Amino acid sequence: MNGLCNMKSQFLLLKERRFLPLFILQFFGAFNDNLAKTAFVVLMAYGLWDAHGVAPEILVSVAAGVFILPFILFCPFAGYLADHYDKALIIRRAKLAEIFIALAAVAVLYSGNLYFALPVLFALGLQSAFFTPSKFSILPQHLKADELIGGNALVSTGTYLAILGGTMIGAALIPLAQGKFIVSVLLIGAAVLGYWAALFVPSAPARNRPSSISLNIFKYGYAALKFSFQQKPAVLASILGTSWFYFIAATYHAQFPNFTKQTLGAQPLVLSLFMAVFSVGVGLGGLLNHRILRGRTHGRYVPVAAALICVFGLDLYWAARAFPLLEGGQLYSLSGFLALPQSWRIMADSFFQAMACGFFVVPLRAIVQAETGDHVSGRVISASNMMDAVFILLSAVIAGFVFSKGVSVEGLYLMVSVLTLGVGGALYALPSFRVMSVQSREGEIL
Repeated sequence: MNGLCNMKSQFLLLKERRFLPLFILQFFGAFNDNLAKTAFVVLMAYGLWDAHGVAPEILVSVAAGVFILPFILFCPFAGYLADHYDKALIIRRAKLAEIFIALAAVAVLYSGNLYFALPVLFALGLQSAFFTPSKFSILPQHLKADELIGGNALVSTGTYLAILGGTMIGAALIPLAQGKFIVSVLLIGAAVLGYWAALFVPSAPARNRPSSISLNIFKYGYAALKFSFQQKPAVLASILGTSWFYFIAATYHAQFPNFTKQTLGAQPLVLSLFMAVFSVGVGLGGLLNHRILRGRTHGRYVPVAAALICVFGLDLYWAARAFPLLEGGQLYSLSGFLALPQSWRIMADSFFQAMACGFFVVPLRAIVQAETGDHVSGRVISASNMMDAVFILLSAVIAGFVFSKGVSVEGLYLMVSVLTLGVGGALYALPSFRVMSVQSREGEIL
């Protein structure tokens, strides 16, 4: 039966050398990025570094921009390299560079030099920018067509759990007396483990070697976008849909602290709880694709996921608006928060909305991989990564604008949820999405 893998679990991929080393190294890479970012941001936000008079909120915003900027500038060039060189070799070199960047991050933690911290954050983003196109474009070379959904779901789940772990561990440890030492050990250890795993990634050679390499990085950005617009409409729509997922995720993650404190009037432990609920929800939603799609790569249920994001977003808004705040500006403890029935409704909305997000994005990523030729997949995926970064930055700009107009955090969440329904409708209206679904049903019968 063509296109079916429901007879075996997607978790069996974790026993395969063609997938397990990649899963391990991408997990530790995401963990390291977020551990370092969170440690730096906490030190900035709580005034534990000499900021030379710069407001902490400005420093945090600058740090976020410095980390994401390399994805916009260098991802297309990295995609070009992925199309013309062995992807496994690129991954190994990127992971080797991560060890040296981790050592630099440790030096920043102990020196407390704010001006050195920003270049290290840029280097972390640069390393990820060169690694990401090869990470995603290598999957179609090592996995079968009916394994792409399961493989992408595992990568997505591992990434979100790593983000959660790195963020929570960094925030919890760095203020402690021995926090710098423990974070330093984790940074270096994760980088070394990631490089060790990279040594076992099977070769993924390119079809053609480049005749020359230009130092004009903007040339590669233009070429990557050009290749993307030359792909099937479903591929281009999937790229934009994936970027919209990152817009949603970035908006929610960035505003969780404000949502927890201002809207719910709760202490930081509740913030950690919401971050965990959202990350686990996205991961489980991604894994759910394998069971429902049964290994087939299509976007039939993506509009359904968008509708569910909107439905749970609406209920989250109504529940948040009616949430009872304590008098005198007091904050709920974790136990006090969990004692309220309204809290469980809000957490359920957050969890199921996050699951819908995971169910939304995994098929879109798999469509880009499956429907793009091997000779241009790296560049097309790099264009997708570049668009993801643009949408992440756009989410911050829009959030700042709507807040300046007096919109609340839950109001922003409502806007994003309703707009997601429109995105889902646009994808459903795309003829190639419907054709793809019909072809998948025919493939199921064969």
